[in-house]
Amino acid sequence: GSGIQPSSDQIMIGTDTFHVSTANIPIDFIDSRPDSFLLGNFHDPKFGSTQAEILAQVNCPEGFKFPPLSQPDSAVVIMYYKTWFGSKSSPLAVNLYEMTKNTFNYTDLYQSNLNPTDYTDLSKPLGSRIFSAKDPIRTRIDTTAIRFRLSNDFVNRFFDDSHYSSTAKFLNFFKGIYATTNYGASALLSIEEIVMMYHYHYTYKTKNINGGDSIATVKSYLVFPANKEVRQVNRFQHNDRASIAQQPDSVNYISAPANIQTRVN
Repeated sequence: GSGIQPSSDQIMIGTDTFHVSTANIPIDFIDSRPDSFLLGNFHDPKFGSTQAEILAQVNCPEGFKFPPLSQPDSAVVIMYYKTWFGSKSSPLAVNLYEMTKNTFNYTDLYQSNLNPTDYTDLSKPLGSRIFSAKDPIRTRIDTTAIRFRLSNDFVNRFFDDSHYSSTAKFLNFFKGIYATTNYGASALLSIEEIVMMYHYHYTYKTKNINGGDSIATVKSYLVFPANKEVRQVNRFQHNDRASIAQQPDSVNYISAPANIQTRVN
């Protein structure tokens, strides 16, 4: 086809040579405003270890009022995931704590290497689980979710609808959740959603078929999602990054998030 192509349409090609230098640059943090989360710990002999933790506010059902004759039942935190990186069968221990010291301002930027002790003193554990990314014997009802059952004391604390008059008041009452791992170095979960479910029931009088009074029970629940209306931060640690950065100059790395980048001059 080039024989019938007008000369003005032909592509001009040229070559040149540029000399470049490259270097591994350590990155301490990124500004974290995630829409999904990593959770877990993974060690790679070339790129080092990555530990991922989550600090998350949850939103409240603003303006909610418990119906008359309500009683609390239970509460759970659920983390949903469909994919993971690493081993599907290695055990992973996840602990949940309450953020008791401080919480996040919605408009502020937060760095991915923030110090969790600025937000929690680890004095209020909410729950813990040991599991593997893929459930081989189906011990879980939903194999794409991890549930943490919360204590009765926690359930009773939330049975007060005055906390839900506004989001600001609720975040002062419950500042958020801190999720971390203390065992396992072979898997990172890709958490798509975090939600807290609060179950309760209430009763009311109704007429039976004989015209007499009977008591009906209704079971219901509240949803407290970690959604875009409140803030979450994904915390990352690369504790052995220094040894990776000392690799020979002929080798460059890209390791994310907030670990090593390659600079080209």
